[in-house]
Amino acid sequence: MLILICTRSFSDILSESGSFLSANTIEHHKELSMISAIGDVEVINAEEILRANKITYDLENDTILAQGKVSLQTKGGDILYADVMELKGDLKKGIVKNFTSVLSDGSIISAAVINRDAEKGDTLEKVIYTKCEPCEDNSEEYPIWQIKALKSKRNLEEGRIEYDHVILDAYGFPVFYLP
Repeated sequence: MLILICTRSFSDILSESGSFLSANTIEHHKELSMISAIGDVEVINAEEILRANKITYDLENDTILAQGKVSLQTKGGDILYADVMELKGDLKKGIVKNFTSVLSDGSIISAAVINRDAEKGDTLEKVIYTKCEPCEDNSEEYPIWQIKALKSKRNLEEGRIEYDHVILDAYGFPVFYLP
């Protein structure tokens, strides 16, 4: 007598969502409805790539918690770096704390918090933006200029970024304020 029991594997679940997951170790915790991946983790979802030391994917809520040297390469070519990112399964929405990003034009932006929404536009808190490259001799020095703002909102429909309470710094000294 032969009895076959068929269950969906997590590779079936990921392929249905159009994602690809690779890591040194991958575990499917059926009782918790979670997938854990540890060591050189890479999630490819359409045109976006998430890399981290560890991720936990909650299948029920379709959320990913990425931890340890996290980077997210967006379809626009921007790369976001953080220690921790909490994202929806499609990688288009989520919250990222203490991040830095190298944008596709070479500029650098960092913020305490980014509320990522790839469709409607991101909102950021405690933002620092500069187009200046870090000094080769001492990367800890202030750039020639940088903009600091309490809040920022990126309007994708209009292709515009709005800043609130802006300070323009030159060599680390505030020179101009705009509410």
